[in-house]
Amino acid sequence: MPGGPAGEDKEGSVREDIKETIFYGLLEKDFGARTKAQDLARLIGIELMNEGDRAGELLPEEQSLCARYLVGRSILREAVKLLVGKGMLSVRRGIGTRIEPRQSWSAFDPEILGWQLSVADPSFWRDLDETRAIIEFSAIRLAAVRAEVDQKNLLSQAVHIMRENAETVETVIAARALFHSTLLKSTANKLLEGTTALVFANLVFHFNLQPHNGEERQLIEHYAALYKAIDQNKPKLAEDVMQRLLVSGRANQERK
Repeated sequence: MPGGPAGEDKEGSVREDIKETIFYGLLEKDFGARTKAQDLARLIGIELMNEGDRAGELLPEEQSLCARYLVGRSILREAVKLLVGKGMLSVRRGIGTRIEPRQSWSAFDPEILGWQLSVADPSFWRDLDETRAIIEFSAIRLAAVRAEVDQKNLLSQAVHIMRENAETVETVIAARALFHSTLLKSTANKLLEGTTALVFANLVFHFNLQPHNGEERQLIEHYAALYKAIDQNKPKLAEDVMQRLLVSGRANQERK
């Protein structure tokens, strides 16, 4: 395991921590008041993400880990249990605690997605960009056909909030989250709706915490056009606008 103590961050990581907090807020989940075991699970999880491919390796023995993290055995075991539940570790009697391959990790687990926001692994976010595009292109076609009146009203409300608060970061990102969660609900497909955390994580990752007003307003107009296409039940037009929205969002992130 790496040697840096908990809380020791590289320059620039404050923004990533803020994004992790914003993400949990959008999900309306409070991971801020974690138990010691949950906090340790987060620390070990982030370290594993930062270390590259260590699949198949064993963690050090309990005594060594307790000394390294300054915790008792009960807290360590509970943290390991949490990570086993997320597919990151496995415990084998007589062998030890093994690091599982990344494809076994519960990649869409809300906490794992949040931890990734404090790691910013380029390969993970590339994969998530592609996955989100697949999900939302499918979702937008269904939403343009299936969205109900109250859902269309929520989409319109989200656009209005963005337009009226373009310079207020917290309000804009909350309005975007409202738009995307409503979009997924509008599909009337429970499996697509279940990808909300994934979409939120990608949304937060690409969100510029200090946006240029021109860029932000351009994105807002993409949202307005997307709402209009859904309201008019035009799936092909909605898909074209979604493509522009995703490209613009990634471009803003790259210019930061």
